Amino acid sequence: MMQSTSILLAILSAFLLLSPQATHAYVGVSIPSSFPTRRMDLSMKRGRGSFKKEVGGSDTSGKKNKNVGGGMGSATTSTTSINWCPMPDDQKLPEQPGKVGLLDTNLPTMKSAATNPTGAVGVVTYEEQTYCFSSSCPSCQIPLTKAKVLPASEESDGGPRLVCDFCKATYNLKDGSKLAAAESGGLFGGVVKSVFASQTSGPLPLYKLGERNGKLVVAVD
Repeated sequence: MMQSTSILLAILSAFLLLSPQATHAYVGVSIPSSFPTRRMDLSMKRGRGSFKKEVGGSDTSGKKNKNVGGGMGSATTSTTSINWCPMPDDQKLPEQPGKVGLLDTNLPTMKSAATNPTGAVGVVTYEEQTYCFSSSCPSCQIPLTKAKVLPASEESDGGPRLVCDFCKATYNLKDGSKLAAAESGGLFGGVVKSVFASQTSGPLPLYKLGERNGKLVVAVD
């Protein structure tokens, strides 16, 4: 493990020195000394892009909304049992389709002092569907703000694919599962991908996203 991490740090240092654009893109990002080895248990229906204008259920203040919608996830899941948490008032959905944006939740359970101090989640709109997911790649821990969204493949079973721009790990936005890499990334990308391929990483965490009384709400449980 230490040897793989040392190799990665050397590769990343060389990449940053050779590429001004890469330096700008990843400045301030911490490379962890260890990587997750335990697969995360996730609901396999959280990633369906069905953003609802009005959602029901309790928020963190205990209030309920009478306008109940399906929200993201299974059509059989009652939104009245979902713990919707309000986001800060200034958080807005990204306007450009296909471009990943970040929304700050400020939820203690989502915060990490080293890598995610605002508890941000990633969000992207693709083919009129909105998807909410982890702000960083499970494989390399790099923010997914420059990730690319690709059309569905046979493997993704109708779900669009999200490709990390750094390690090229590819995920199904429908259920978060990790897919075969959709891009090679050239010589450097191939080296980085081979380093992270030896690390065990779980699927992409997906979250429910909705709107209540004109404000964004998220469910991360």
